[in-house]
This record gives sequence, structure tokens and C-alpha cells, in this order.
Amino acid sequence: SGVMAVPQGMAYAIVAGLHPVNGLYTAFIPAVLYTLFGSSMHLIVGPTAVLSLMTANAVSSAGLEPEDERYVNDLMIITFCSGILMMLLSLFNVGFLANLLAQPVLSGFTSAAAFLIGGSQLKYVFG
Repeated sequence: SGVMAVPQGMAYAIVAGLHPVNGLYTAFIPAVLYTLFGSSMHLIVGPTAVLSLMTANAVSSAGLEPEDERYVNDLMIITFCSGILMMLLSLFNVGFLANLLAQPVLSGFTSAAAFLIGGSQLKYVFG
């Protein structure tokens, strides 16, 4: 819901290694774009924990730290390329492939993502 979009976006920005203000943009801009172009009543609009963690890992694997100047630029490039890829996949109606994934595969992916996200945040819990 809209009430949770702001704190959720800020939290996902921290998971991605960004300042919380960047999460405000991810809470606002996708919602505005979806009101203009969207058609589904059941859709997650905005950042997700898995997406935040995966983009942070991709940039960190390149040897960049969140304090680096290029870190935010590289995250923006990855995000832009992901958006272009998603639009192309939508254009070619490739979404039917999701129906071919078995329920245990999806459940395993979700459980593993929860463990990875929880483990990555332990440093903030214990200082």
C-alpha cells in the first residue's frame, strides 16, 4: 500500500548500499509511471528486497564500495538496463515462461533470498 512505500523504499535503498533518500525516488517514480502506463491490478510497483540485494552484489563484485563515486552511477546503469530488458521481454510476451516454473523452485528461491537478505543485514543489528 502507499503508506508502506516510503519506509520500504528507504529500507531497500539501505540494502542496496545507497542513502535512504534514493529510496524515496524508488517509492515515488514507479508509482507515477505505473498510473500512466500500467494495466494490472495485482502488481508490485517499486523496489523489492531481492532486486536491491542483487544490484548491490553486482556492483560490489566489480570492486566498488558504497563510498565510491562510481557506485551510484553503476547502480543507475544496471537499473536502466534492467528496465530496458523488462520492457523488451514484455513487448515479446515472454511472461508465459513464468508459468513453467515449478512451485518448489519458486519456494526455494524465495526462502534462499530471505536468508541472504537477513544475513546481509546482521551487521546492522550487531553493530
